[in-house]
Amino acid sequence: MARNVYGLDLGTYDIKIFDKKKDRIWHAKNVIAMKDKKYIFSVGDDAYEMYEKAPGNIHISYPLCNGVIADIKNME
Repeated sequence: MARNVYGLDLGTYDIKIFDKKKDRIWHAKNVIAMKDKKYIFSVGDDAYEMYEKAPGNIHISYPLCNGVIADIKNME
């Protein structure tokens, strides 16, 4: 039997994670910051704070767009 159960809601702008054991929901922004288009620099709320403020070598993207996975490589 599983010790804990998690539920994921992959929304366009938010990702919600439900933890059944603690009866808690975590919210995170669905944003990824890529450095030099190769390395993940930041994810979630930290990446969202850099949106429109990041330098030229850091690309901010939403891997989910209009309810579908638009960038499967970075979404993994």
